[in-house]
Amino acid sequence: MQQVEASLQPETLRKWKNSLKPRMIHELRLPKFSISTDYSLEHILPELGIREVFSTQADLSAITGTKDLRVSQVVHKAVLDVAETGTEAAAATGMAGVGCCAVFDFLEIFFNRPFLMIISDTKAHIALFMAKVTNPERSMNFPNGEGASSQRLESKRLCFGDPLCLIGQ
Repeated sequence: MQQVEASLQPETLRKWKNSLKPRMIHELRLPKFSISTDYSLEHILPELGIREVFSTQADLSAITGTKDLRVSQVVHKAVLDVAETGTEAAAATGMAGVGCCAVFDFLEIFFNRPFLMIISDTKAHIALFMAKVTNPERSMNFPNGEGASSQRLESKRLCFGDPLCLIGQ
């Protein structure tokens, strides 16, 4: 896993995305989990050029009606919930549907060991959320997967050089 993490760069992610091919999956076992984090952005925003709002020279009168106001704290919170009914990530929602079809010899994929997860916007070609789930087996009873419970899983922050990491701890 460390070797994969060390090699993650925007170009690597693009190559992986471009190499993906649609496949039929007969069985997918993914634990229910929730990952949330919050970040204080007072140190990150000045690096992105947003400085004046934190100083005594800030002029927020167009928003507040008073000149004697400055920003003292900015907090970003991100939440990712994965369950049987779908995935919710902040304001982005993706629903999983179950269809009826004949059973063929399709892939079986079990997420019962640490894995990296990236939720991306396919139109804008950007990663919205990135996380490393390090202990999915805690919420799954393998091999049959019954009795999975929703719980907060340990995750590690992955930035890939992006100052605004959204998921992890």
